[in-house]
Amino acid sequence: MNKLIKWLQDNQLDKYADVLKENDIESIDLLTELSEDDLKTLGFSLGDRKRFTIAVKSLENKSIHLSSDDLALIEALPYVIAYPLKRTLLEQHPWTRINLLKDTFLNYLKYLGLLSASEFFNSEIKDKGMVALFHKNLMETAFGKWNHYIRECLSFLKQENHKFFYPELLAYYELVETGNKSKKYKGEIEYQDANGDTQIIVQTSITSIGMLINFRNRYLGHGQTLDEDKSKALWSEYYPIFKNLLEQLSFTKDYPMLKREYGETYLLHSSEMTAVESNVVSNSNIWIQNKEGESFDILPFFIVPGEVSLAKDDKEQVLTYESYTGKTIKFFSPEGTEKQTSGKVLDRLNLLLREKQKEIPFAPESFTKEEFLHRIAEENKLLLDLLIAEKKIIPGVYQHREDIEIKLREWIGARASIFFIVAEAGSGKTNLLVEIQKQYTELELPSLLIRAGRMEKQTLKQQISYLLNIDLEKGLADYTTIHGTQASPTFVLIDGLNEAINAEEIWLEIIALCKIFEAGTIKFVVTNRINTKADLIRYKV
Repeated sequence: MNKLIKWLQDNQLDKYADVLKENDIESIDLLTELSEDDLKTLGFSLGDRKRFTIAVKSLENKSIHLSSDDLALIEALPYVIAYPLKRTLLEQHPWTRINLLKDTFLNYLKYLGLLSASEFFNSEIKDKGMVALFHKNLMETAFGKWNHYIRECLSFLKQENHKFFYPELLAYYELVETGNKSKKYKGEIEYQDANGDTQIIVQTSITSIGMLINFRNRYLGHGQTLDEDKSKALWSEYYPIFKNLLEQLSFTKDYPMLKREYGETYLLHSSEMTAVESNVVSNSNIWIQNKEGESFDILPFFIVPGEVSLAKDDKEQVLTYESYTGKTIKFFSPEGTEKQTSGKVLDRLNLLLREKQKEIPFAPESFTKEEFLHRIAEENKLLLDLLIAEKKIIPGVYQHREDIEIKLREWIGARASIFFIVAEAGSGKTNLLVEIQKQYTELELPSLLIRAGRMEKQTLKQQISYLLNIDLEKGLADYTTIHGTQASPTFVLIDGLNEAINAEEIWLEIIALCKIFEAGTIKFVVTNRINTKADLIRYKV
């Protein structure tokens, strides 16, 4: 007698044995997949449907059992990791289970990444490069981007001798990822070559996090479905790696996450939320707390559900940052809910990003030529990285425009200070400016690339002063290292003038700036999208 027949008999449902067999339901594992509508189709009476549902629930409870080690691990972890981990360990379907493993690993990376971000944004350190790192990796996130952000952020904070609220965070990441003693594995890494073809190479020194990122990218990143045997094999290979990472996170119990909502304080640790008494004074409704009772603000990267209009009775207990456009922030809960907000949480993040970019400006006498060249090199690199991240340009892919490139090179020694380029949308204006900047750099001619539609400041003078970190009140003319000579000028490349809200005002500023310096010593290359000649009337050209 097979297990299915025995189960049906034990639950007084054996009269349905034949109809189940006729519909190819011959395994007890398939019973849990049958819906109420399926049972109706199979001819189950109302009473037998109820009996079947109760019996299947009992079957699931008996078949699902977490070991004491599993329970202890769940109890030791923050809620944002523990909740999805428990769900993963309880899942019986192999394919679903490895997908849940991937999701839990993502929550793990987000926990480390968002706490690293919180360390920086809670510090007194101001650095435009760190803000650019956030934009590059955490505006549109991916597994590898999260890990890159964690690595670079923690490395920067260490170099700055930052006093960590959560010092174990740095020690842990060095232990498992960047330190000489981090555990290494041998594995096959999948990547795309310059031609876009998928290649696989064997590496012998892959970190635990690297192995898990590769697991996600190689097996779960292309929409493919794996069979049961392959899914089980992947679980056996990769879950122990992840489990080892989690077991070393036990120190998180000393830094619990708490929230205050609806007049109550809740502990967000383990897989269940717990109401607790707390006298901690916090400016936020969600925070990390240490043994001394000190609080550490983690807004706007973790928020309480009420911030996005989720009701008290909803299942969500906390929401974690997922992505950011500048106008909205997307959040996900460990329970699987997606929400967006454009209110005060967004305002908080935008304010933090702006404040972290404010630096003490250089005086004219201290702004050397070397400092000028360093600043424009840094700003150009940040912008280039952003253009690549946005897929506005593709490294190594460029269609030369010989006629216009020759004119832009021949124009170097001329007294004329403005080169105005107009073309239709999609004609490659941004690519042209990136290419000509590369050519100017090879000729040792300094250039600064600015996207008119993405300026942080309202005026062009303010934007140039902001990028170079100079004092606008002193006047640009006082900064003599900015301009070059007619034979060796400085270039300002303005991409997409039409995309600026105040395009006409910026155009007038360009004309005015040309008059400040000797003719031909600072040159502006300006691109503008047009559909008809009428689009140029506003510039009076």
